[in-house]
Amino acid sequence: MTQLYLCSDIHVCLDNGCFVFLDLGRNKYRGCDRERSRILATVLHGWPRGNQTGPARKIDKTTTSYDFEDFVKGGVLTPDPISGKIAEPPNVVTPVDTLLTHEDSSASPAGLSDALNFFIAGSWADLALRRKPIDQIVHKIQDRKQRRADQLSCFDYEKAQEKVRTFNTLRALYPRKYLCLFDSLALIEFLARFEIFPTWVFGVKAGPFRAHCWVQEGTTTFNESVDQAESYTPIMAV
Repeated sequence: MTQLYLCSDIHVCLDNGCFVFLDLGRNKYRGCDRERSRILATVLHGWPRGNQTGPARKIDKTTTSYDFEDFVKGGVLTPDPISGKIAEPPNVVTPVDTLLTHEDSSASPAGLSDALNFFIAGSWADLALRRKPIDQIVHKIQDRKQRRADQLSCFDYEKAQEKVRTFNTLRALYPRKYLCLFDSLALIEFLARFEIFPTWVFGVKAGPFRAHCWVQEGTTTFNESVDQAESYTPIMAV
């Protein structure tokens, strides 16, 4: 039975019994129906055995090659362990609270420095999403966070709460409609200017398909309700 691996820029999750793949390099999602997902769970190297979709029908090498040839040719899966990577769900814990309670979400005074940092962050996010491929943006955020990891101690939730409240106050002044991708990236960039590096979470629903993203650290969401974030299955954490 041939083992399959994820291609380098592919992310995967299992939602409602179906595998969903995020091809970051091509900026597209691809789904796998429940029956094929049952088979794939048995041959996808690294996928947790306890995270199955149900009993799979008996398969052999020929069946496996037939069932997933389209994913291999499409650059999603590979039988090559050298060029491929193991398949693991993203390390995201289920959220249980939000950074800002209803009482905390009132407008917060913003100084000139905060306003300048906000508009720099917002303008960069806006321009990046218009001109750069999403994989370049994600890799930039990842690289910066990894470079800072050894320099940071415990996450400062109190400071993050103050800056997210400021961001929300200033957001009403930025001439762009709400969009989860822009708003999450702008918030990530704004917080980074204060040495705050939370996690950018991408999530999906398999049927009907929907994609979403939000900012989170530990069990705390920054710009999404717990119920809404919890209704999506994380596929990538940055």
